[in-house]
Amino acid sequence: MIAITGRTKLSSSLFLTILTINLVFFLFVFTKSVQSAFNFYISEVEPVQVYSKEDVIDVRIVVDSLPLGDSFFKVGIKNSNSYIGYMKDNDGDWVKIDSLSSDKSNNQCNKYFKITSDGEYVLNIKIGDNNDLPNGEYVIKAFRFTSSCGSYSGSSEAEAFKINVALPIPTPSPTPLPTPAQSPEKPKANLKINDARDQNDNVVSGATQIYIDGNYTGNYAPETYTFCDDCKCGSNKVSCGFGSHTIKVEKTGYKSWTKTIDVSAGNNYEETPILTISTPTPTSTPKPSATPKASPTPSLEAENTIQASESGLTLNSSSEPRVLGLESAKIKEDKEASGSDSYFNLAAVFFIIAGLSFLSAASYAYFKSKKKKEEKQNENKDSEDQEDF
Repeated sequence: MIAITGRTKLSSSLFLTILTINLVFFLFVFTKSVQSAFNFYISEVEPVQVYSKEDVIDVRIVVDSLPLGDSFFKVGIKNSNSYIGYMKDNDGDWVKIDSLSSDKSNNQCNKYFKITSDGEYVLNIKIGDNNDLPNGEYVIKAFRFTSSCGSYSGSSEAEAFKINVALPIPTPSPTPLPTPAQSPEKPKANLKINDARDQNDNVVSGATQIYIDGNYTGNYAPETYTFCDDCKCGSNKVSCGFGSHTIKVEKTGYKSWTKTIDVSAGNNYEETPILTISTPTPTSTPKPSATPKASPTPSLEAENTIQASESGLTLNSSSEPRVLGLESAKIKEDKEASGSDSYFNLAAVFFIIAGLSFLSAASYAYFKSKKKKEEKQNENKDSEDQEDF
């Protein structure tokens, strides 16, 4: 009886011991599972203002108690009931975000960002040019796929993790109006006139005026003109049609440069005017013509004749001037024939005339004095005769 009781007590103690161990194990495992439940969430989004579809958005996620095995995470921009955008994978390539159902059914979650341990990760996303997203405020959300892509879980849609999309509104292109058929471009030709140069190939400084067909264009060299059927050249609007034109360049102190050019459509012409300094033409002194053989001045001959007759001299005043005149003319002709200076001939004639004038004046004074003396003697004689009477 005692033996049976002892065995019963031993069995009860063993049962209680096993029950206690199981309870402790269960409590330990259960408590650990509750404290270490898998969790991930978005901790930051930067920037929150998006101005371009290519602006990169950094989404920071925190992963805690990640289950064993591979996990794939994607981050998307919520647009109605779907998530859009592009994100970078582990290789840095941009991949397009598909719908959750498509990722699950097509077993393509492994194209997203792979995470194998707890920690903080920054996932890069952008809207992408292929996605249309009106301006406004949008939620950012993260998703985790199991390695088999069979199931997924998502982070909470927190109000703090939104972006404001402010894309530039495209201006609608105006409907182009039908343009009338444009006529082909008019044929043209160009004439370039370079800086004028002198005979030593130096650039002539200062204003060098340009003329076309004798008309001043209002421009100075260098200048380029366009010729066409109804073109006008220069500020003076000189006619510049196709055909032959005379181009002239002028500058004070230089001889004009002139050239005729046949201007035809589609050609380009270039000219460099050469100006030479103009020297004044020396004025030649004409040689005095030979003195014509002419009789002396009648008045002079008459005066000399009267003076000679009054003095009673034998000087033939009527003939001597003629001889002197003939002789002077002959001497002048001989000197001109022998190449003597004309100036000497004129001086000789001048001195001859001056000598004759002086001689005439002296003779006139002499005879006048003599006449007065005779008249005085006569008066004295008459007075003496009256006294005797």
